[in-house]
Amino acid sequence: MDTNRTSHLCPVCLSGQSTSLFDGEPSPLTTLGWPETRDKALSMKRFPHNFKRCEYCTHIWNSSFSYNDIPYAMNPMQMYNSGHSWMYFIDSISNKIASAGEKTTIVEIGSGDGSFLKHLRERMNDSTALVGFDPATELNSEGLTLIGDYFVPERDIPIFRPSLIIMRHVLEHIIQPRSFLSNIVTNSNKIGLNTKLYIEVPCIDKAFSCRRLNDFFYEHFSHFSSKSFRYLASSVLDGGHEVNLGYGNEVVYCYGNISKTSVTVQPSDDTHQFKHRASQNIKQVNQKISSLLESNRKVAIWGGTGKAAAFFNLYNLPNDLNIMVIDSDVRKQGGYVPGKGYKIESPDALRGGADIILIATQWRAADIANEISMLGINAASILVEYDGDLISVDEYLINH
Repeated sequence: MDTNRTSHLCPVCLSGQSTSLFDGEPSPLTTLGWPETRDKALSMKRFPHNFKRCEYCTHIWNSSFSYNDIPYAMNPMQMYNSGHSWMYFIDSISNKIASAGEKTTIVEIGSGDGSFLKHLRERMNDSTALVGFDPATELNSEGLTLIGDYFVPERDIPIFRPSLIIMRHVLEHIIQPRSFLSNIVTNSNKIGLNTKLYIEVPCIDKAFSCRRLNDFFYEHFSHFSSKSFRYLASSVLDGGHEVNLGYGNEVVYCYGNISKTSVTVQPSDDTHQFKHRASQNIKQVNQKISSLLESNRKVAIWGGTGKAAAFFNLYNLPNDLNIMVIDSDVRKQGGYVPGKGYKIESPDALRGGADIILIATQWRAADIANEISMLGINAASILVEYDGDLISVDEYLINH
């Protein structure tokens, strides 16, 4: 089987009972696109968004996805988040792992620059070896072994004999997540390892219930619901594992010993409602944003890549509007929004204040609002998209 191409079966439960959920406009890479000029941003290749939903385990995936389209070996992921709430979550997970008993070797798959392993290094015994695998990794990091390659279970498990394998925000990029995890289980059991797994992915529950459409971007092949994640976890972990939601229910994670079990999940009945509202909400939000941008008020949109770039392309804002785009990540400042060509500026551009700030990444609304406050940026109104409308961030945070 070609593991770089999708099949008609659900990637999690392997059911063939799926329904078309949402067909978005073809969009460029938004987290792995690094356009250096406006022309390059506007001429980026666009990829199809054809999402299906499994009616058995409620998993969602892009049936038109091809892994070969993604330049993982060339560019690191641009999922920047240093907000207070996020760092609190990272600290809590690091403490949980560090306090869960003695470990000889910890392997992180998709370790990036090793930032999570560095958190663990501060909490772990020096005798614990910390090894990271990532094709775009930076190879020099004190106290860590970072390997610029993909993790291959049949090759690497016998070499490193990990007592814990960590996968954070990796499975959503893999065409066959269940097959990959099963391969880890098989090769760990083959040599008699009592390996633990920590797995963490974005959770689509909140985005689904709110019809938050810019969460559906090309680099994420899979979108795990809490139900589909529990199904997947139960297929590879023993009965004593934990599955929890974190960071305001925006992520779902599990921790436990590898095993080979399975569980059934009741079918869902809300796919058609989502599909109907999705097309309706795109039109409504596009009209509202266009109206704001064409007014005489000073409007800034906060967020330049990733889900924010998916936001711009999803609502198909004109390329020629003079849009002010703000991003806290200095690596993105001076660059351009993938597919749209808006120049990305630093928060300093808002020192004089703004009439309206529109937060383009709902899942980070609390941290961005806090950052705006900490920077002393004055705005008459801070808005966030919610279920086809633009509402105040305060209203959103109180109710959600």
